[in-house]
Amino acid sequence: MTRALTEQEWWGAVRKLYQSSELGILETISQDTWIEIFENPKYTNTDLLMGKRELQYMRSITEPIHIYRGIGTDSEIDFDKYGYGFSWTTDIDRARWFAGRFNCANKVLLNAVVIPTQIIAVFLDMNEKEIVVNPLTIIDNIKTEVIDEI
Repeated sequence: MTRALTEQEWWGAVRKLYQSSELGILETISQDTWIEIFENPKYTNTDLLMGKRELQYMRSITEPIHIYRGIGTDSEIDFDKYGYGFSWTTDIDRARWFAGRFNCANKVLLNAVVIPTQIIAVFLDMNEKEIVVNPLTIIDNIKTEVIDEI
């Protein structure tokens, strides 16, 4: 008989899976599946996604903040099909870097304002000032800007 994962094990595995998806390893995981993972009623303590420094940083966010996301692609960006993504940053220059990192034809900078309760997690270990949010909770607040020069 197998045992259920502890909450710490669950969120540790989710973090590894989530950060692996950036590498294209798991890009077939849909937005709906990520929402199910993050909103799993059995494992509710998303604080366990973060280390001590990340948790302190997240708790220091007490007012709405601006977040950014850079997207680059050679095809037309279809937000209806692919969604807006969970990974954002507080660093506009980092978002611009993400938009231009593969020298794609189409570069877009997204920005939104989020309130602290919309933040699922903060990841600081890859120097990206990453803010994880459910894009469906901010969809009405997202603004897009086409970038010509990075």
